[in-house]
Amino acid sequence: MTNKFITAMRANKNWLTISFFLIAFIIKTISFFHGGVGAMNPTLFFIGLIILFFALLNTWGNRGRKYYLILMGVSVLLFFFFFKFGMDPLVKTLSQYQFQGHWVEDMAWSIGFILFDGFMAGLIGFFYCIAKWR
Repeated sequence: MTNKFITAMRANKNWLTISFFLIAFIIKTISFFHGGVGAMNPTLFFIGLIILFFALLNTWGNRGRKYYLILMGVSVLLFFFFFKFGMDPLVKTLSQYQFQGHWVEDMAWSIGFILFDGFMAGLIGFFYCIAKWR
């Protein structure tokens, strides 16, 4: 009995997925050595994160429009949930364990940037699929 996910993974373009993962890993490593998100120019960090989202969506070679639309929808939905409910759980954790510094603000910015990068990866991938389809 064969597993359809494993056969799809073997049949499709694995080299593209592996190269996306390697490029994202190299870019993210370089960005961490140059300050990460807190650096003056965090462009490498965000580009690496967008490529990582592409690599995760390209695992089985499915580069259809619906996957990118789902990524955009989940990113927007989570962003509105975090905006509506706020960062109260993070603030409670901060007060309970008495962390030093601006931990809640750093986590809020990190979550927001990850969701923004997910939205951008979905938007770019969606337009790429439309251009490839035509």
